[in-house]
This record gives sequence, structure tokens and C-alpha cells, in this order.
Amino acid sequence: MKRIGKREIFESVRVTLLILALMCSAPLIQPVYAGTIEPILSSAVGIPVAPMLFSFTPDLKPPIMQSDLWMPVPNWLAGTWQARSQIVLYSYNYREGRNVIDEPLKVAITRSSTIGVQKDSNGQIWHYTGAPYIRTIRTPNYIEHQQINRLSLLASSAASVTVRTLSSVTHTDIASNELIDEFIEQTDTTYEPLSEQMLKATFLVQDFDTQGKPRNVSKSVCTENRVKPYEQIDQDDRGNLRELFNTFDQLNRFFSR
Repeated sequence: MKRIGKREIFESVRVTLLILALMCSAPLIQPVYAGTIEPILSSAVGIPVAPMLFSFTPDLKPPIMQSDLWMPVPNWLAGTWQARSQIVLYSYNYREGRNVIDEPLKVAITRSSTIGVQKDSNGQIWHYTGAPYIRTIRTPNYIEHQQINRLSLLASSAASVTVRTLSSVTHTDIASNELIDEFIEQTDTTYEPLSEQMLKATFLVQDFDTQGKPRNVSKSVCTENRVKPYEQIDQDDRGNLRELFNTFDQLNRFFSR
């Protein structure tokens, strides 16, 4: 198999860091991993010669004001999850017209994510999706700033949940502090329960330049283990979640009458 550079591998699995930034309320830790990821490959589709060009028109205008939004979370998805490996099924570079990898690539990762922060009087769990907000990732050569512009629920059922994230991403050189790259990233994440304590997460990531021209598309998959059940979280770096939820819950109950 063709040797893949460290930078290309990082670009292929950078969605791992993005999802962590979106839903993590705890610091990175070394996870306890009891599952196995190999059975997932039995249903994986072969690497395409050139993935279809996804229809996408990014909204390049920054949000005018913060939106306080809440996403319902099924009980099987609520809690704290950890993963330590991920399989990149394919990664295609549109600018160079080639596949970045020749076959599925298993990559070591460290991710801890918490999904669901408040519960209403009916027992429904909710996750806060307020945007915009910024997360930062430091790599050996550059600093990545992710402005999360939108986090929306695409589909939810007893068998799966799909969430879409739209972000503006910039890379700043550590040595010179100069901007070296910027792009728009759309990520569709699908969660599927495998057991009471394990789920499958599939990531479809599409990167576009600031004019909407496609740069890269990749698909990755991993299994995650639930290490903690749902726990109420009243505060994080975005503010007082309990207060925000009480306002939302009161309005929700009023309009549900």
C-alpha cells in the first residue's frame, strides 16, 4: 500500500477533533475501550474512484446573533462516550483528483464526548446546540480555529440519529502567526446503537473553499463505548445551560398546549 504522510492522515481524520469540539464537556483522557471495530468493515463500501460531487451552497455570511437551540436526544445516545480508534473508509482530494488512501485506514485517536445536558419534566433529554462559538486545536505546525456556525438535527429515530455541522475553519502558522489556510466544512454524523453501552458513529466530511468549490470529502467510522450515563450539566464555557434550558422549556410547553 502507498505510504501516507502524517499531514494527509491528519486531514483525513480531522473530523474526529471537530466532533470532539462540538459535544465534549470534559478534557481529553485516555479511554477504556472494550469493543472491537473490525466487524464494521464487513458492511463498508469500497473506496470510490471519484466520489459524487455533493450539492452544497455554503452560507458564507457570519451569523448576526447567537441562537439558543436545543436538540432532543434519545436515551440510547445520552451519556459520555469514548473511542480510541477510527477507520477512514475513503478520503478524496478534489483539487488533485485522487484518493488520499488506497484502502481503509485504521488510525489511533483519543476522544471523549458528552451528549445530552438537560432533561425536561417528561424525561426527554436535550443537548444544547447554541452557535456561533469557537474551538481551537493545536497541531505541531499550525493552530486550527473552528467557528461553529450551525449544528442541526437532520434525522432521529429509534435506529439512528444524524446531525449536521457547518463550520468556518482557519489554520494559522505557529512560527509566523500568519494565516495559511481557510475553508468551510460540513460534517454529517450518524449515530447508530450497537448495544446498550456501544454505538457506531459514521462521519461524512466535506470541505469547500470560501467560494464553495469542493476541496476534500472523506468518510470515517468508529465504535464508541458509553463510560458514563446521562448526567445533568448546568454550566459550560458557553454559559448557564440550566437558565437557557428553563427559558426554552417554558416556551416549548407554552406552544405545545
